[in-house]
Amino acid sequence: MVVPHPIRDDIQQNSNIKNDCVGLCNSNSEKFIDEMCEVFKNDDKYKIILRSKKQKFSSGSVKIISGFLDAEVYYNYINTSKTVIVPVPNSYKYRLSGSIYDALSRRKIVLTNNSFYADAYNKLYSGTCIFVSNAKDVKSYFENNESEGKNIDSSFKKFIYDHQKTSIAIRMEKVIKETMEEKNDYN
Repeated sequence: MVVPHPIRDDIQQNSNIKNDCVGLCNSNSEKFIDEMCEVFKNDDKYKIILRSKKQKFSSGSVKIISGFLDAEVYYNYINTSKTVIVPVPNSYKYRLSGSIYDALSRRKIVLTNNSFYADAYNKLYSGTCIFVSNAKDVKSYFENNESEGKNIDSSFKKFIYDHQKTSIAIRMEKVIKETMEEKNDYN
């Protein structure tokens, strides 16, 4: 039994899209950020904002920010973006980025270089999490408008339902009940 992480209750949807993609995870892969800068440096067609621990940068489509973001700024970036990228380092094996929850709960498609995330979330919430192995894949995704015309609203609704506190409470109650019944069977 896996108990999902609860999502915030105060989520606001925003249709005022300003960015094609934001990547605000504290664990962003610096190598992936460097690739994004290289691939998009001479391209003004997109607006991409990434957070780095090591650099600040702005050229072409890419703006790199660093440091702490207060919650209002962080959620505003996500709310006003078409997609959220979660480019975690290869060492990021058995952890999950909160940026995925923040994105999906706001009905934003997640682009990630972590195939485990992409596979797992697409099994549960079809079309919501796209695997990109490198920055060229990200550019290809944008150029081909891969999410254009796909109706994945039901997947986002299912994600939000599954991660509401009431849904989680029902699951936990069921687990406790089953555990107590198993304990009684042993007595």
